[in-house]
Amino acid sequence: MKKFLAFLLCVIFLVAPVLAAGNPWDDYNMITLPTAPKANIIIDGIRDDGYGDWYNLDQFSNEIGGATGRFCSAWNETGIFYYVEVYDTTPNHEYINPWAPWERDSVDFYIDWNANFGDVIQEQGDNPAWQIRINSAPSKDGNQNSGTFEYDTFEAGIDFVARPINGDYKNGYILEICLPIVLAGENAIPLSEGRELFVDFMIHDNQYGEGRTSQTLLVPDDEYADEQWQYPYAFRGILPLGSSKIAPAAEPEPESDGEVAEDNPSEEEPDPVIFEIPEPKSVVPSSQKVIVNGKDTPFDAYNIDGSNYIKLRDMAYAINGTEKQFGVDYDAATNTILLASNTPYKPNGSEMADKSSSYTTIVPSPQKITLDGKEVSFMVYNIDGSNYFKLRDVMKTFDVFVGWDGATNTVTLDTSKGYVD
Repeated sequence: MKKFLAFLLCVIFLVAPVLAAGNPWDDYNMITLPTAPKANIIIDGIRDDGYGDWYNLDQFSNEIGGATGRFCSAWNETGIFYYVEVYDTTPNHEYINPWAPWERDSVDFYIDWNANFGDVIQEQGDNPAWQIRINSAPSKDGNQNSGTFEYDTFEAGIDFVARPINGDYKNGYILEICLPIVLAGENAIPLSEGRELFVDFMIHDNQYGEGRTSQTLLVPDDEYADEQWQYPYAFRGILPLGSSKIAPAAEPEPESDGEVAEDNPSEEEPDPVIFEIPEPKSVVPSSQKVIVNGKDTPFDAYNIDGSNYIKLRDMAYAINGTEKQFGVDYDAATNTILLASNTPYKPNGSEMADKSSSYTTIVPSPQKITLDGKEVSFMVYNIDGSNYFKLRDVMKTFDVFVGWDGATNTVTLDTSKGYVD
């Protein structure tokens, strides 16, 4: 009996603290992130439709501020996918210190494949956890990432793309990456719908070219902030794995009542609507400031009869790399401008020329325009040999938000929002 009582006391002594502790998540500042849909993703630096919702990374570990960003995620049985946009106006990509790779402009991706708070060190054990660092411009300084064990290397098969936003690192940069679970070893639990992973992120900003000056984290005021590199229990993101996105269902065809409509030869077909561009009455170089996704973007623009007109290629160039990007081509044989939605824009070197102070000739453009193979109509004027499109027409077509601040004489374009009439 004494032995039994002693055994019972030991059990109570060991179990009671666990029961009192409750859910271990309660002791941490955990953030549940947008659900990652199941999708087949191509790592090419272009945001696929299969990604989930955006989450903003804009909380700093210091008071001076720095680079911010946002990311979205997806998954399938092969691994986890991230698409990240980093807004960094002080890019110092050439800073090289082989002993301190975190001093570069870069993003750290952290993932605990088995989501277990017992995983207290980063190692290939029962609870494999990773740190992957991708620099903003690996082609510039040659460094892709760093880690704490042999699987945490670019050579091991981490597939990623790093490129500047709108062709210029001064606008920030885009990272798209796949973290393949096969590299996590046999102890990693297979990915499946309904699972949750522990993850975290860190944006490093080298603002002055002399080393890291700021960090952006999920929970910057956490007691273990900046300890993710060595302690997976410092990861603060919960990433749910969801189902595939469901395409909108087609509207059902109306049910027939069994009667067949008879042709009425007396009803004539309506005349086709002819889109006519009027002769302009007022044409002056635009004095308005334009902000694209938070960045001051000087366009060569005209104000024609009270509306802003901008070169088509400049607009395509400015939002290239976003989810609202569109391609521009020209068919000389048919004198047709070819627009393609959700297509990367290919610059031809003519983009973002200096602003014009005057013009010689302006006429309605005679060129035909197609969008994804279908003919469309825009308000377009040809000024001294270049086509200027009505800004709101183009932004409405590609569902880009257009804002106006009369106090500062500023037009705002935001590809993360939809167009509003």
